[in-house]
Amino acid sequence: LNIIEIPFERLVFEPIEYIEKISSRLEINLSNSVYKEMRKQKVPRKSLDDAPSSSIFQGYGWKKPLEHLSVKDQIANEMKEMNDYLKPEMMKRVKQLVENYISRYLDKP
Repeated sequence: LNIIEIPFERLVFEPIEYIEKISSRLEINLSNSVYKEMRKQKVPRKSLDDAPSSSIFQGYGWKKPLEHLSVKDQIANEMKEMNDYLKPEMMKRVKQLVENYISRYLDKP
């Protein structure tokens, strides 16, 4: 079994590393169309919420960010929002999951 874990944040900020790893494992060469699509999708990006304009994204409430937050700052903002509507026991579980995720994927060099 050959699994490649790809944290979304790292894919957004460091896409070449993961795309090359995947293509190598599949034993295929990357074509120019891959790089063209990456430019179209605006990767690498300056922040997680910096995406190409899309009616689909806008339909879900996406707006172009006024500032580019770090991943941890963005997570902290979302945690504050969730704290307003999640029950305390659910919020505790979410905090545990987020802390685990951060230590597993974001605190690595």
